[in-house]
Amino acid sequence: MKSKYTLFWFLFLISCIALWIVMYILPRHTSPGYCIVCNTTSELGAQHTKNAWIMNLVFAALGISAVLSGSYLLKQKDKLSFGLLAGFGLSLIGVAIFHHKPVDPDVEYLKWMDDLHSIFATTTGIFFTSFALISVLKTKQILFKILACLAFLISIIASVLMANAGKHFIIDVPNYSGIYQRVMFFCTFGWMLIHFLFNRLIHIPSE
Repeated sequence: MKSKYTLFWFLFLISCIALWIVMYILPRHTSPGYCIVCNTTSELGAQHTKNAWIMNLVFAALGISAVLSGSYLLKQKDKLSFGLLAGFGLSLIGVAIFHHKPVDPDVEYLKWMDDLHSIFATTTGIFFTSFALISVLKTKQILFKILACLAFLISIIASVLMANAGKHFIIDVPNYSGIYQRVMFFCTFGWMLIHFLFNRLIHIPSE
């Protein structure tokens, strides 16, 4: 049984590595005006954007492989955690299908598509933070409970910073949305890899 989940985990690992590479390299090969400090990965996959298909392919791969990698939860009969994870994965696929508006404000775009992208981006965050919170409550090992708590907190803090970038929110928040999101992606997807690997090794019986 473990061999199937090992394959799923490696697919997720490859997708995460692809994300971490693409989100730092693709900004050099996208449309003019993109700033790695200020602009998010969604804007790498925006409408009418050079090489956008690469970012959107990574989003889709992450969504699919995350759900497959966490499918061991069904073996544990943890339907709530799997439901939240499935929502997270499907939302990422929605992000890949419905694209952000272009960085260049002069380029025409489909507003309804940008609106749907925003909805799916929001639900991705909601499902992830809910999944992390449930993991904090259900995980018994203290180290992995702490890691889940850190993933939850980092996701919340980064989301608040991104939502208020360039605005006054208690303090003036610098417009570093690209940095906030990249740090969040590195930490949260890194936690998911560790979380899935730990649970697969501990709780899934060998063939």
